[in-house]
Amino acid sequence: MELLDNELVFFPDNKIESTPGKVGLKFDDIFFFTSDGVKLHGWFVSAQSDITLLWLHGNAGNISHRIDNLLMIHRYLNVNIFIFDYRGYGLSEGTPSEQGLYLDSEAACEFLSCKLNIEIDKQLVIFGRSLGSAIGVNLATKHKFRNMI
Repeated sequence: MELLDNELVFFPDNKIESTPGKVGLKFDDIFFFTSDGVKLHGWFVSAQSDITLLWLHGNAGNISHRIDNLLMIHRYLNVNIFIFDYRGYGLSEGTPSEQGLYLDSEAACEFLSCKLNIEIDKQLVIFGRSLGSAIGVNLATKHKFRNMI
């Protein structure tokens, strides 16, 4: 039943169609691991800000399908943005599942905190869209963030 549920909920696309560089944004390709050993991929777009937006995207496509929104958020809010693909999406390994996506978001927070020295309670804003909203709410039950959208 879980396999059927996953096929009805998750619509990953593995093809990266664009990058932030194609719209003039400087970015870092980031690879990091979850607590269960899954390798995930994301992009970190820097700004002149102490605030970082952790973008938890929706259930279809991958991060390359969010380039126009990424550019607009960067341009108008001028905050750092970390967007990553859940397991099974884009260049991230693994197969999507509800529990797996929760682990993915935890790993993203840990990466931002431990590797980029971002203080989650003071500098991190969670931005969830569609499926990402549920993932963000789950994350907010475990951590205190600066804010949540």
